[in-house]
Amino acid sequence: MLVVEKKHHSKLYVDSLDQTDRKKAVSFLEESFPEAEIYEEVSDDEYTDDFAVAEARAAYATMKPSSMLKALRQEQSMTQKQLAEAVGISTTAISAMENDSRQISLAMAERLAKVLVTNPKVFLDPALLETIIL
Repeated sequence: MLVVEKKHHSKLYVDSLDQTDRKKAVSFLEESFPEAEIYEEVSDDEYTDDFAVAEARAAYATMKPSSMLKALRQEQSMTQKQLAEAVGISTTAISAMENDSRQISLAMAERLAKVLVTNPKVFLDPALLETIIL
């Protein structure tokens, strides 16, 4: 499966194309979107949580956990209020985490990850990941 990823998680699936048409599509996309990264997506059998975390970190390499939280919330088209209700905390707490004035704990990362369908490691400070086993 081919995936096109522009600066922000845009994907294009071309499973139905044969090899020749796939090459043509890749050439067209490379010319049309020179800044995009085009890659073969990993099959579900090869996909692991650690791979998901590495992929997310690579995609959001410059983002802090607070920015990651906001980006993932927005990708799910959720408001801070909706996320707060789903996680069982106040909107103020979500806002504080997104504004980097409140650190995201491991327990909170796990709750956020369930709602935002991701791995909790993406919400943790990279320095903390070395000391935590999930």
